[in-house]
Amino acid sequence: MKGFVGAVAVCALVVSACGIGGTSTAESCAGPGVALSAPEVARGDRLTVSVDFVSACQDTDPGSVEVFGPHPKLVRIHLVSLSGEQTLLATAAPDHAGRLSTQVTIPATAAVGVERISVDYTRDAPVTIK
Repeated sequence: MKGFVGAVAVCALVVSACGIGGTSTAESCAGPGVALSAPEVARGDRLTVSVDFVSACQDTDPGSVEVFGPHPKLVRIHLVSLSGEQTLLATAAPDHAGRLSTQVTIPATAAVGVERISVDYTRDAPVTIK
């Protein structure tokens, strides 16, 4: 009986450990990412920000496909500092197909270092300000 109880305890530990660190549905079907024309930019320079809002993801279930839509009509583009301070760079509208490509100007007052470009409904993109 002791061997059976020990085997059950080991199985329970193995099964519970499998759930730790797994990929969640939210992570696997995250919104679209932001693409930048350059990973580094100087203060005062222009940067092209692109997003494809026409996206689909295949989640962990092979029979499940989630399509992000309809795409937004207008989005805000921010420069986000390490402290979380947001500076509005532009508002822009995706085209009829859900694609966005627009130029923004990095403020002359932006902090030097790694910042983020944030677009509504997307995952942020890092940018280094020189």
